[in-house]
Amino acid sequence: MNFSIARAVVADLGGTNSRFALATRDAQGAIHLAHAVTMESRSSNSLDPLIHAYRAQLTADEASVASFGLAVAGPVVHGKCVATNLPWVLEVDALRASLQTSHVALMNDFEAVAWGVRESPAELLETLQRGQMNAASPLAVIGAGTGLGEALATMGERFAVMPTEGGHADFAPRDAFEDGLLAMLRVRFPEHVSVERVVSGPGISSIFEYALMVQRGVLPRSDVQRYEAMLAKDDPERDVVQGASEGDALCGEVLDRFVDLYGAEAGNFALKSLPRAGLYIAGGLATRMIDRMRARFLSAFLAKGRMRGVLEEMPVHMVIDPQVGLRGAAARVFAEMHGNYSFGSECQ
Repeated sequence: MNFSIARAVVADLGGTNSRFALATRDAQGAIHLAHAVTMESRSSNSLDPLIHAYRAQLTADEASVASFGLAVAGPVVHGKCVATNLPWVLEVDALRASLQTSHVALMNDFEAVAWGVRESPAELLETLQRGQMNAASPLAVIGAGTGLGEALATMGERFAVMPTEGGHADFAPRDAFEDGLLAMLRVRFPEHVSVERVVSGPGISSIFEYALMVQRGVLPRSDVQRYEAMLAKDDPERDVVQGASEGDALCGEVLDRFVDLYGAEAGNFALKSLPRAGLYIAGGLATRMIDRMRARFLSAFLAKGRMRGVLEEMPVHMVIDPQVGLRGAAARVFAEMHGNYSFGSECQ
């Protein structure tokens, strides 16, 4: 199939970082990204200053691009998104006016990831379980970062993505430690404790806090003070990941628990969607603890009793591509240009 050459400014707008790039699709349909820039999301109270700052870095010709593909962490309904982990409200009509364009594709960030896994280079995908590939079945993506994203896609005549808010389903403990973790979080979030509260960057901090609570009586006072200082920081999960890499026992136990919870939730998602076309693990946290993911994720993923055999049939891959969201945002906006886009469950 021959494609018309197309360009778009694309963005992957996360709770911590916002990534921008200029995307081009060549005549063979391949997507290329240029001028990739990362900005801190919370440096602005809205998207407008960030995207205008990005466009100011482009040449006049590049900045004149009339199409935009914007992936944001939050549900997109009727062309509007109230971001889940940012104080941002994005509306297609307002974005069109601000960007002076008629073409803005606003999508959930994991809708973009679902589009993007098909565009990622093969060397940036790592297979954890080969399974039995069935392209007629759904494809699933799951990824922990500032939050927890989940989405489904089907092939058919057209690639159709169904965004979900599965990360906000209930957290289901599996043992006494996780029972206690849930009890601690219920005090903090009395209305609802979602799985995102434990399978995410902030979730690592919560697991660490509870593990310290459990072990406080047997730890040397100097260690307790050091761990309390870590918890007092804005993002203690960074120190936990660093501590685990340096051999800290408590930090290592916390990350082991996190990976087990991650695998367990991925198994839950797979049982509900049966993604025999593959389950893809995205999100920045997986790549920061890749050895633990390789060693522990599948064990927790498969631990579903009599359904273990069903899950063993699922291909499972890790996405090592830090630009998968940008590639997906580009794939989605270019599909609209080509007239090959099917809306999923969220209305634009």
